[in-house]
Amino acid sequence: MRPRHPKLIKSNISTENILPFSQRAHNTTKNELNKVPRNFKNSMKGKDAEKWQAEIKKELDNINRLNIWEIVDRKPSDHPITTTWVFKVKHNYNHSITEHKARLCAQGFHQIEGLDYLKTFSPTGKISSL
Repeated sequence: MRPRHPKLIKSNISTENILPFSQRAHNTTKNELNKVPRNFKNSMKGKDAEKWQAEIKKELDNINRLNIWEIVDRKPSDHPITTTWVFKVKHNYNHSITEHKARLCAQGFHQIEGLDYLKTFSPTGKISSL
């Protein structure tokens, strides 16, 4: 069997959705200048460490205020789920930074099927806030 000649593929992609080079360069530069930390350790090292500390405190204060956690004695059979910090920088329409955000996230992928796999909880919100 002989290979067929390639067929002409027509694209319906609109050129309106493609960023001009100058905009791509600006976005790349912006991302390099405003690097978002990938973990807690890096958040405490950078030039925005104080801002990240304030956001972490705000998140922990909200968790405590909403009684998200219940302190209990840990049994040897318990398998606690670890957490990680997720950081985000918010920008406005002209790409200047409007806020830093930090969220504490449970790493649910550590759950063990048959042990704690069906124990899930809503990550955000209360019914009264709707």
